[in-house]
Amino acid sequence: MKFPQNLDVFQFTANGKKYLLDINTSAFFEIDKIASEIIAKASNMKRSELIAYLQSKYKPEEIEEAFRELERLKSLGLLRSLEEAPPVPYQPYRRSYVNSISLNITHDCNLRCKYCYGGAGNYGGPRDYMSLGTAQKAIDFLMENSGQYQNLSINFFGGEPLLNMDVLKYVVLYGNDRANRYNKKIDYVVTTNATLLSDEVINYLNDYKIGVQISLDGPPEVQDLLRPFPHGKGSYKLISKFTKKLIASRNGRGSVRATLNHYNTDLVSLAEHFLDMGFTHLHFEPVSASPEVDYALTPQDLRQLENEYQRFINFYMQKIRAGKHFGFESFHNTMSETYLSSKRQYYCGAGRTYIAIDPRGDIYPCHRFQGMPEWKMGDIFTGINYNIQSIFMQSVVERALKCQKCWARYLCGGGCYHENYIYNKKINRPYAKHCFIRKLQYKAGLQLYASIYEEDRRILDNLFEPLLVSYRL
Repeated sequence: MKFPQNLDVFQFTANGKKYLLDINTSAFFEIDKIASEIIAKASNMKRSELIAYLQSKYKPEEIEEAFRELERLKSLGLLRSLEEAPPVPYQPYRRSYVNSISLNITHDCNLRCKYCYGGAGNYGGPRDYMSLGTAQKAIDFLMENSGQYQNLSINFFGGEPLLNMDVLKYVVLYGNDRANRYNKKIDYVVTTNATLLSDEVINYLNDYKIGVQISLDGPPEVQDLLRPFPHGKGSYKLISKFTKKLIASRNGRGSVRATLNHYNTDLVSLAEHFLDMGFTHLHFEPVSASPEVDYALTPQDLRQLENEYQRFINFYMQKIRAGKHFGFESFHNTMSETYLSSKRQYYCGAGRTYIAIDPRGDIYPCHRFQGMPEWKMGDIFTGINYNIQSIFMQSVVERALKCQKCWARYLCGGGCYHENYIYNKKINRPYAKHCFIRKLQYKAGLQLYASIYEEDRRILDNLFEPLLVSYRL
């Protein structure tokens, strides 16, 4: 094993033990203190210098054993140096078929969330509702542009999609009929603020097995401040009532998406509140906001979040030990990618396998780009503008200058394209504040993975073995 050499790795500790992630192979393993020191010094010391440095701390046989173990890992291909085995650059496809659409059946909303990137639901344009004819054409477009994909998904989005229930119902009936004709299957999800979840709506969503993700930011003092009705009335009480009905009707299962902001940075308290409401899957994302607004995440908030994610690991492990496991997307994505030894080249499928269709039938890379004419990538009547799609196809994380040396690049994929564009005017230049938060999430996810692995590996197998089977297929 030659020195110096550039090992592209990330070291971290969990439960007092040291672990190593090889960034290029996604290999993950425990290492001892000597190996940790060798790896830390590998890029700027010769072997003789390393040995001299280590001799003041360790016995000769311990040093020799550490070098042997590192050489064994290298011989197995689990530990690579950039000089000896530079990674083969990922070659993106020139175009892609679509397997998922965000169907914005409304550009209208009955709430006035302060931080809404969609401009109170209308994305800077007139308040609008998708027609039955446009909805039918959107389904036809998905069928004709899904290529080899057999499993498709439609996310009913807005605004507030439940304001247009007639079109939602039509899409499900027409979509299922067309999917059968094409020998495909469509899974449906609705992202809703939950204010319109009447008994009738809940029964319909259950009858047709439509997934539901509820947007909710926390207890009343947070929710009512940031997500009120147009005249300022709080929304929490009504949402809480409907949410409990929905979860009870689904055998105690529910998914919530919260926007992290200045008023809800206590992650453990936030999670406890949602779990007490009956939610079983939690998804937290940082707010997109100008620094001067009151709900923006401050530098002090970021320092608190650094501690909060560490607290959350202990909280999560306590729940697992008590047999009360719940889904936490920020951690589960990292753990699944580690389990699968996968490398994430893109942050998401936006502009490639995933598109958004607005009420008029215009196509955008994702729901967040709607209302930006420069990112309109065609329409369902004339097709996709492949010049714009190619921009997303080429935006692999390995080509993003700010990401090329980041330890988290293959866990992240380069950051949200919309956020990158809003803050930096380029979809492949990540926003520093959100970069910081995501690295907190990825590190905590790795630490949690190590803790679960050490305590009971079967938990990981139960969670991710089905993913491994489909990944191999």
